[in-house]
Amino acid sequence: MGRYTGAKGIFLTGNTGVSHSQAVLWLIVFWLGFGWVQSIVIAGVLTGVFWAFSTTLIVKPIAKVTNNAGFTIAHNQMLGLWFFSKFAHKFGDPEKHDAENLKLPGWLAIFNHNVTAIAIVMTLFVGGFLLATGIDNVQLMAKGKPWYIYIINLGLQFSMYMVILLQGVRMMVGEINGSFKGWQDRFIPNAIPAVDVAALLPFSPNAATLGFVFCTFGTIFSMGILLLIHSPIMVLPGFCSALLFRRSHRRISQPNGGISFRYYLYFPVRDYSDFRYGMGHSFNRAGKRRRGLDGNI
Repeated sequence: MGRYTGAKGIFLTGNTGVSHSQAVLWLIVFWLGFGWVQSIVIAGVLTGVFWAFSTTLIVKPIAKVTNNAGFTIAHNQMLGLWFFSKFAHKFGDPEKHDAENLKLPGWLAIFNHNVTAIAIVMTLFVGGFLLATGIDNVQLMAKGKPWYIYIINLGLQFSMYMVILLQGVRMMVGEINGSFKGWQDRFIPNAIPAVDVAALLPFSPNAATLGFVFCTFGTIFSMGILLLIHSPIMVLPGFCSALLFRRSHRRISQPNGGISFRYYLYFPVRDYSDFRYGMGHSFNRAGKRRRGLDGNI
């Protein structure tokens, strides 16, 4: 497709690709009722077209964020990244509100260091969630260690793994860009590797941390809304989306609108996301009952 259209992103994130393929195939089989052969062909074409054009859509925003590092993003949120890049400048000045230049006063200055900030923030968040289940349950998970030491260790381990992730991503991007030149020369002119969203994190560690923090606040807030409206489904979003997906949204908004845009935007976005998952689950079950396929999902 890249030879005949403007699409030039090559989707390389395997785990996300499998998820997309399975989801599209299931939807086609369920709603259109085609046989497996027709469904596989249609799902493959639709998924491939989406991958090609969605990864190309964000080439320029990603290049701006990464100082022309030579890759684009292949994950679940390409359209969201494009949207944020278009509107972030309306909410702040990227020069004045740069998260990497953020200096906190007094004792809060300990958060100026990314590794320290992640360790403290994750200790507080993980500790809060674990203690909500009861100290006895936390002590059971600690397996003989004091429960408070167990919580502190989890926070420190999270920071350690984040450092490993950031260093590994830097190595991965360098290797992919070098090896991808053969594809560009032989098969697809001007092709660009589209890699996992974690590749954005090293380019602004502070923005990534702030993205996770406000994502967590937004998650709690939106769960409260579901509770208030008596939703039949209560959604507890996974921390994977908070850690990677929403951090990337923060990162893409950083060079366009600075830190202010992230504060204004994320609460309603996270609230809508959780509300959509909860209501979508309900609508899906209603559709199954209508088609005589009632059962748990």
